[in-house]
Amino acid sequence: MVDIDDIRATSWIISTNGILGITNRFPCSTVHFLLTNQDSSGAWPMFILPPAVTNYSATYATGHALRALYNSLPDIKDSLLARHINAAIQRGVHWLRLTIADKTTSRWSDYEQKEGEYESLAVSKSLSGLTLHTLNILGKSNDTLNRNWLKGLEMADASVDINLRERSDKGFKTTNTAVAFTDATRHLVIPWQLIATTDAYRNGSFSEKLKANKWIDIVIENLDADKIAKTDRFAKAEVLIALRYLLEEQYHFK
Repeated sequence: MVDIDDIRATSWIISTNGILGITNRFPCSTVHFLLTNQDSSGAWPMFILPPAVTNYSATYATGHALRALYNSLPDIKDSLLARHINAAIQRGVHWLRLTIADKTTSRWSDYEQKEGEYESLAVSKSLSGLTLHTLNILGKSNDTLNRNWLKGLEMADASVDINLRERSDKGFKTTNTAVAFTDATRHLVIPWQLIATTDAYRNGSFSEKLKANKWIDIVIENLDADKIAKTDRFAKAEVLIALRYLLEEQYHFK
């Protein structure tokens, strides 16, 4: 954990360690890393930045950091540390609930919405799926959020290429207004939408479930196993995670 500055990648690793039950196998305190780098808003930034750079919070990093803390909790034996983790989770959840960009479709943007900032205005369907999934596994979603997600599914999205990525760029300014860093990220459009739809399905009405089934069927019918096998490992991993969620929910593949 020395000289680590990428919170999003680190959260993936810490989350996996928690799932595997090996959180306490390392001399460093991975959970402490996340606790100390939570922003005062309750969210997490993508990167640890110098004090001269204006603070910011990112939906992607916050979602993964929350999952990492939640997955680590079963291995935490220190009751005081567990309380700190739970408090951090509550603050992060509050930020996610506060910064939703469109409640009618359960959509979030990459960054907290701020007037005059272009990056804050565009919603991300991929990140919205990650966020809704995060709230669901934490038990912090609700019937309305899940049903609105199902209502907001767009059939056109189900037909996009599995490798299609949403583009997000954000420049960070120092106190003297010079651009010091650029957060350039690409989010796969389909996998997290599949996962969120799987989570939200249980709360849907008959018509909403019917729509979700049609949407998922289109995605699955368009999958090309040979094409997925040739794609990069990150994309392949996210696709396989999404397919695993469908299998766990008894989805029947043709």
